[in-house]
Amino acid sequence: MQFLETPNLPEADVCLAAVSGTYGVFVHALEKMGVKVIPVCSNGKLHESVKDHADLMIHHLGGNQVFIAANEPALKSAMQKFGFCVMELTSQVFSPYPNDVKLNSARLGKKLIANPKTTASELMEFCLKQEIRIIPVKQGYAKCSAAIIDEHSIITSDRGIARAAAREKIDVLLIRPGHILLRGCGYGFIGGACGKIGKDKIAFAGRIQEHPDYLQIRDFLQVRGIKAIVLADCPLTDIGGILPLCSYGASSSLRPKKKNQK
Repeated sequence: MQFLETPNLPEADVCLAAVSGTYGVFVHALEKMGVKVIPVCSNGKLHESVKDHADLMIHHLGGNQVFIAANEPALKSAMQKFGFCVMELTSQVFSPYPNDVKLNSARLGKKLIANPKTTASELMEFCLKQEIRIIPVKQGYAKCSAAIIDEHSIITSDRGIARAAAREKIDVLLIRPGHILLRGCGYGFIGGACGKIGKDKIAFAGRIQEHPDYLQIRDFLQVRGIKAIVLADCPLTDIGGILPLCSYGASSSLRPKKKNQK
């Protein structure tokens, strides 16, 4: 098992990810593919629609370092069992907005798409020290709103994010908003409905092929050599993202055994 050095962008097949524990169908599908899941449990301080969203509770910094929401002992313990150095925010993550988006920023290599006014000060300070460039946007749900495809490419329905990313020479596919389920809300976001599970694989929580901009999404991925994987035969759903954390090493004990292998 190897920690991802670049958050959100695995260089090999993913063996560990954080995902909402509420959506068993997606957890089961990932585990069948050899991805062990750290399930994110409900946070009673968050709105019903996002109470278990991994992208509100966890922000991977790279390697074994992560920020998590304060006062989440079960999540902290689960991540420490896999060797993560867990740092808790000093302030609570809670609804309503913008108190729930302190960790919801989109990291691409040495860049972070974030609303500086709503992002946790600890995360902003970390980026400053690590010389990670902040791409400022008005959207607090930056990670929810952006599907991170590679270090230079995103998919989003947020025009503000699209404009800011394009100014930084990031390739952007702008899709129409909506057409993604979010429990208790009008619609969800593309970043919350997917996550990379390999260098050349991105998993979607539901039927991405039913999105009205699917052909553009398919072509955008294909040009970059990335395959779309549908985890379950259900409508595309914002589950708070699939956050890749570790990938398989040459001798990983988490790698699925082949048939007849003991």
